[in-house]
Amino acid sequence: MKIYLLFTALLISGSRAFSVPAIKPDQHFLNPNNPSLNGKEQRATNLAGQWVKKGIKPYFKDGQIIYIFGVTLPSVVCAPLQLCDIELQAGETVKNMNAGDPRWNIEQAYSGPDGRETPHILVKPMDVGIPTILIVTTDRRTYHIKLLSRKRDYTPSIAFQYPDEQRQVLAQQNERMKKIHQEKTISDTGENLKDLNFEYDISGHKNIKPLRAYNNGVKTIIQMPKLMTATEAPILLVLDESNNEQLVNYRLHQDRYIVDQLFQKAVLVSGVGSSQKKATIIRR
Repeated sequence: MKIYLLFTALLISGSRAFSVPAIKPDQHFLNPNNPSLNGKEQRATNLAGQWVKKGIKPYFKDGQIIYIFGVTLPSVVCAPLQLCDIELQAGETVKNMNAGDPRWNIEQAYSGPDGRETPHILVKPMDVGIPTILIVTTDRRTYHIKLLSRKRDYTPSIAFQYPDEQRQVLAQQNERMKKIHQEKTISDTGENLKDLNFEYDISGHKNIKPLRAYNNGVKTIIQMPKLMTATEAPILLVLDESNNEQLVNYRLHQDRYIVDQLFQKAVLVSGVGSSQKKATIIRR
């Protein structure tokens, strides 16, 4: 019995003597000599560190964590036995994807209609505590994404907001609106058609009959035939509710009468007596 107990004690003592303390892989496998950096290289790593730690936080929308592309390093937290989805931009084509640690399973999937598919990068860690960087190259941009594995915490789905795309879309919209505005603008006066009211009835002698009349809410413009610029301009009179003629402030600009008010009815008068000609302008 004593011999058996002594052998057991020696076995336990021996097992303790030959136990190997846990060490981190980087301490065991990597070269302990860390090279020094020159000023330029130190500056570059400092700037990169500022970008990685930049405090622009993601936001939550429609069940996804949204990162603004390019302003900081996005992070995906995932757990073993969980699948985390990284959604890219619709219509984007993935060229290549690589992670620094092979203990991450990385797959590609698509959603959406043919010709307008949305690419997804599906990541799943095989262990806890294996941070690495995932690089995804596409036909539009390059993604740098930090992958972090924990026991239970994980972010099921992340996506991106693209400021450069939004600025481009806004610029295109502004250009279209500018073009539409130019198409609806009277070139020689700078007036835009959407700001004008053309609801006028015009009648009278063909020689002095206006081509059109309109107002901009403040002034009334009466456009005459180009021939009027070479002849004596008719007199403009505004009629009140009793058809009494009243003088009104107006000025001539090329082939237009510019009246400093809105009126319901007006007449243009040229000549006197039997040779007098008239044209009537009535606002509906």
